[in-house]
Amino acid sequence: MFTSEMRDQYFREGYSIIRGAISPLSVCDDALKMAQYIEGAQNLMPIMQIHRMQTWFKSFAGRFPIFETIHELMGERPALLQTLFYFCKSGTPGYINHQDNFCIETGEEDLITAWVSLVDTYSDNGCLTVYPGSHKQGIIPVVDIPMDKINPQYPNITKELRMPETNKKENIITMKGDVVLIHGNVVHGSNDNVSSEIRPSLILVYIRPGAKFRPGNTAKRKMESL
Repeated sequence: MFTSEMRDQYFREGYSIIRGAISPLSVCDDALKMAQYIEGAQNLMPIMQIHRMQTWFKSFAGRFPIFETIHELMGERPALLQTLFYFCKSGTPGYINHQDNFCIETGEEDLITAWVSLVDTYSDNGCLTVYPGSHKQGIIPVVDIPMDKINPQYPNITKELRMPETNKKENIITMKGDVVLIHGNVVHGSNDNVSSEIRPSLILVYIRPGAKFRPGNTAKRKMESL
């Protein structure tokens, strides 16, 4: 399912899409149901490290073809570092432009994020956005976000990245069951959800075994074998 062209795109543009990675599609529905069972999920706020609350998600992280594709890209068996579940309810502001490695602080080729599309996504319901090729620019400086502009869903996100106008943003339109592989240094975010429905997604962050990283006071990251 992961072709040489898709591999080339990942290294050239900093992301690639595995279309139809999750099969059957009912597994996407299972993921949403599992997240809704977690205490406090009724408020539809993001759930950090969901695999520690429900082991189903850790098993999911080792699922073919996601795990095997990341294994191929890294050249060795990856470890799981972090998971997140976003409900992205109607009216949710888009996630700011960011690089995962700004927070995690590991090697340029040591981190890959899998963004699992649990429903069809498009511009109006808050699809993923990416700046292709930005992973080749290193860690880009950030600026403070004004206090009145901080997203209440992400109160710990107090800085944002300003991309040069020469970089062009792309909307990443996905179908239910698609998985977007994201380089640790590529700049990405999401659009506002101005639709009337939720746009749930599951984020799985993989790291090269033995790589150094920043645990984080909130995330409390740690390597876990799969």
